[in-house]
Amino acid sequence: MPPRVKPQLNVPGEATVRQIYRIVKGSRLEIPVLLASVGPMRRGEIVAASLDDLDGDTLHVRRAAVYDKNRRQIIKDYPKTMESDRLILLPHSVAELIRERGVTWDYSLEGLSDAFSRMLASNHIEHFRFHDLRHSFVSLAHAAGIPDAYIQERGGWSTAYTMINVYRHTLDDSRMEKQAKVNRIFEDFME
Repeated sequence: MPPRVKPQLNVPGEATVRQIYRIVKGSRLEIPVLLASVGPMRRGEIVAASLDDLDGDTLHVRRAAVYDKNRRQIIKDYPKTMESDRLILLPHSVAELIRERGVTWDYSLEGLSDAFSRMLASNHIEHFRFHDLRHSFVSLAHAAGIPDAYIQERGGWSTAYTMINVYRHTLDDSRMEKQAKVNRIFEDFME
């Protein structure tokens, strides 16, 4: 049998996330993109969230939209895992935007993914899944020095293993910066 090949994910870096923020500003995709990348909320959590879940700048993630056995979208009264039931302190501007619009997202799970894919294509951005905004959150937060325990709690991951081994991707700029730092340390030794 051929060896297993690890799938290559296209995790958007900081420049791509900033570009997407500019593109979606004022559009119906703005809130879902912000919640996925800042939350970092899953697509089903975003679709299931309502204005009632927002208290001040804190969003309570407590439900999830899923497909039932007949491929109909339903809202479960609980999220994916116990750890996924969480409170997320949002940036004030995001909470205000949700209050102004009165909704987080008013389409289906598939509708959100399709709209996101169309936005990427129409702006000539290499395709990646909506879910990969969660990957970006972990990478960017980790590169900024945010402790893993906080990242894990905010994202609702049940184990550090899942967050660290599945979601953390080293950003190219950050990796090169760290490699250069290591080189400088050892260059000092060699002088």
